[in-house]
Amino acid sequence: KDSAAYKAFYYGNGSISSEGYLVEGKPNGYWYTYYQNGLIKSEGNRKNFELDSLWKFYDSEGNLKEEIAYKKGKKEGFSNTYRNCFLERSDFYKNNVIDSISIEYYLDSSQLIKTLTPYKLGRKEGVSYEYGEDGRIISIVEYKKGFISAKEKINRYNSAKLKSGLWKEFYKNLKVKEEKRY
Repeated sequence: KDSAAYKAFYYGNGSISSEGYLVEGKPNGYWYTYYQNGLIKSEGNRKNFELDSLWKFYDSEGNLKEEIAYKKGKKEGFSNTYRNCFLERSDFYKNNVIDSISIEYYLDSSQLIKTLTPYKLGRKEGVSYEYGEDGRIISIVEYKKGFISAKEKINRYNSAKLKSGLWKEFYKNLKVKEEKRY
């Protein structure tokens, strides 16, 4: 039986393409892959030859693009996607499918929530909320089995920056506190 042995692989130009430990000729343990420019492309652990624990993926400029938690080769736990160094989206996986609230963020340093969307077994299911950059709810979308069953635009301003249409105020638990028309 082979024991774990460190191994590095190289691009034709001589720069390292990947490195880590091999068992029986297959990657096992912590592994790194690189771009030809030498910057890290991905890193993470394999256990019993399957992706396991947190894996990180980077763009060719070295910026974090994605973090994905794995267990026994399947997505299990949180997954974060980044764009331009800002958190863009957070999901939670069970047995390789999204199965919780998916959160999208505005792409700036505020990290304000843009949407909260519930998933069940990989499909949108339940009530989703879209938020304006000032934190007010501006849309409510209801999903059934992955399809939109109802959509309501609320809390909007007109071109003169005056309240327009239906406005709803909510309690912290997202129950409607008050409704008004403008």
